Amino acid sequence: MNAAFEVSVNDNATQRIRDAVDLVGAAKAADAAGAGAANVVRRHFIQLNRERHNPIGGASSNYYGDAAAKTFSSGVPGLATVTVAQTGIRLHYEGGTVTAAPGKALALPVNPAAYGHSPLEFANLKLIVFKKQGGAPGAAVLAAQGGTAVGVGDHTRLKKGARIGQATNLAQLTTMYLLVDHTDHVADPTVLPTDAEIQAGATRGLANWANDVFARKAAA
Repeated sequence: MNAAFEVSVNDNATQRIRDAVDLVGAAKAADAAGAGAANVVRRHFIQLNRERHNPIGGASSNYYGDAAAKTFSSGVPGLATVTVAQTGIRLHYEGGTVTAAPGKALALPVNPAAYGHSPLEFANLKLIVFKKQGGAPGAAVLAAQGGTAVGVGDHTRLKKGARIGQATNLAQLTTMYLLVDHTDHVADPTVLPTDAEIQAGATRGLANWANDVFARKAAA
């Protein structure tokens, strides 16, 4: 899920900005407000990328850095829109439940080598299903045979292992993913700047734009 939010241009317009709008049009003002707001969002993501590290260790996936690169703005007269085209950012912000498709499972990385990677990127994963008392299926994991995950690149189909639950030597397996049917996510409003910070960015964008408009007029 992407995230998008709107900024009112009129609410941030001083008389100088309104005068600039009279000179070059409201659409240009909306573009300036959107650009100012988007810059605030990008800087926020870049800071998060420095502060929020891989929770299970290992290399960072650069998630928030990618979010900064995927933050865009657009405008129509009176209104600017900022869009963050990063998968999952809205889920981080609003929270919610992600449910696997029928007959499928969600793979949660539990090993640093798996973080930021799909199970399809490994060639030697085996499905292990632990049994509860009475024989009912319990927890399920994807484990690397031989203790080391072997990467095969993107878009390679996961090879099927032996029969479920038939691992002969668990000591030679390294758990890479936990398989679950759903995940619950708590809302985190700190993923985005506050409304006041975004509005302030839009105001700065408008003020800088107006100064540029009058500077170019004076130089003409």
